Amino acid sequence: GAANQALVKDLQRVISGTLYDDLDRNGTVKLLPKETSKELKILLANSIADFLPKWREQCVQNQVSPPKLVDFDWRVDVASSSNVLSRMMVPKVFVEMTIQKEATEHRQMAGTKNVQFELSKEALGTLVKSLGKIRDQLANIK
Repeated sequence: GAANQALVKDLQRVISGTLYDDLDRNGTVKLLPKETSKELKILLANSIADFLPKWREQCVQNQVSPPKLVDFDWRVDVASSSNVLSRMMVPKVFVEMTIQKEATEHRQMAGTKNVQFELSKEALGTLVKSLGKIRDQLANIK
């Protein structure tokens, strides 16, 4: 009845608090209602601690997130351009990315879409330089 519902609500609050506030077993015990026996508090704190890694993983997997890169393909084409005075070879990079669309609701499976674009040799150089800076910044994060 009402006591069971109150217990479930208390456990939800304790689990959420432990999960999102990154509490240890002692922190979990402090969240439990004062009238709970010491033995039950320890049992619950240990059980919650045992399940925490799996619950954290599920939270990350189920969160609404921005689009994610699924696949990436590219090719180089060389177009010839000419006028009366000269003939030029103009390299272009064609890129196609498959992106998982952004989920708009929790537990919703988002579809994918293809994005295609063309880069000049100069634009590719700028992109590679920028990606190198990102890589370096990520490498400095401990």
